[in-house]
Amino acid sequence: MWKMAKTYWVWTELTESLHPNRKAGTPVWEMYRECVPISWVEKGFVREADGQVIQMTIYDVI
Repeated sequence: MWKMAKTYWVWTELTESLHPNRKAGTPVWEMYRECVPISWVEKGFVREADGQVIQMTIYDVI
């Protein structure tokens, strides 16, 4: 099952604690920006962004 976002999905503090390279509040991988597995939401790995503009640097993609 998949969960759609009204805005886009971002990583949570829980995810950052498990995977330090995935910073809380930053967008998830491009292929999951609009739709993520529902288990990610249920487990607290992602949350929906609050409508802010996505600001990324080159270091976010390498």
